[in-house]
Amino acid sequence: MPKRKSAKKSPRFKWLVAGLFVVLSVVWIKSPFSPMPNPGWVEFKQLKSQDGILDVTLKAEKSLVSIGGQEATASMVYNGQYLGDTWVVRGGDTIKVHLQNRLDQPTNLHFHGSHVSPKGNSDNVLLNVKPGEDFEYEYKLPEDHPPGLYWYHPHLHKFVDDQVNGGMAGAIIVRGDVDELPELKGVSEKQLVLTTHDPNNSNEVVRLVNNQKTPLFISDRLKQSDCNSITSRLMIFIT
Repeated sequence: MPKRKSAKKSPRFKWLVAGLFVVLSVVWIKSPFSPMPNPGWVEFKQLKSQDGILDVTLKAEKSLVSIGGQEATASMVYNGQYLGDTWVVRGGDTIKVHLQNRLDQPTNLHFHGSHVSPKGNSDNVLLNVKPGEDFEYEYKLPEDHPPGLYWYHPHLHKFVDDQVNGGMAGAIIVRGDVDELPELKGVSEKQLVLTTHDPNNSNEVVRLVNNQKTPLFISDRLKQSDCNSITSRLMIFIT
């Protein structure tokens, strides 16, 4: 295994924020750009582990996708959609990822914030999956893996910023004993994925919630989760 080399990260990738956010009964996200009709509340599809296994395919490719209600030019995404599906697992589970690189540049995959092995075909950020190649990742979560909210995204230096900004990312929910507490069990849960999108790298960003400009949801009680480390482009994951 080659020695890990120190790589200079861009200012955008260095900007990491972590925090805990209280979600009130009514949340209204406004955009500084032109008003849009308020769409119905939507969330990303959740893929849940079965019998301790979550088996998923990620096809990295350029696709025409709708971002914030606007048709965009070809963007680097997973499975033809802006932001990937949400993975839901528990401590002790195994995540198997079939990564197919159909981009014209190399990529790889990182399970951000996880307590899994960084070696071999697990959370190894030194791997380089070249254009046209496929790779089989396998993440084995320890039984005592901390529950909470995590996310997956590429982590290949020189390429990570553009790939994440394009939409190559998604949330990971790790369930645990906290979900069985009487105070939380049965409480309504909303998943919010907050992003900024700058299609022309012009610093005129569009702020989105679950790929919507002006969503609105109403609930009397919501369960909140720790927010994981984030970048300036993929801003907040919270449930």
